[in-house]
Amino acid sequence: MIASYQEKKDYLACLKSAGFQSENCRQFSKKYLECRMERLVCLVLIVYVNLEL
Repeated sequence: MIASYQEKKDYLACLKSAGFQSENCRQFSKKYLECRMERLVCLVLIVYVNLEL
């Protein structure tokens, strides 16, 4: 399973259990966004390297 998918699932589960009050789920949101940013950076690096070849 892709890590960001699990982070997203955890965040959505937290939102549901917290009555969709996002401030109660900040730790899950932060983990999900960090994971997404890491994946984006990797993708950009792969594209850049391929363009340089």
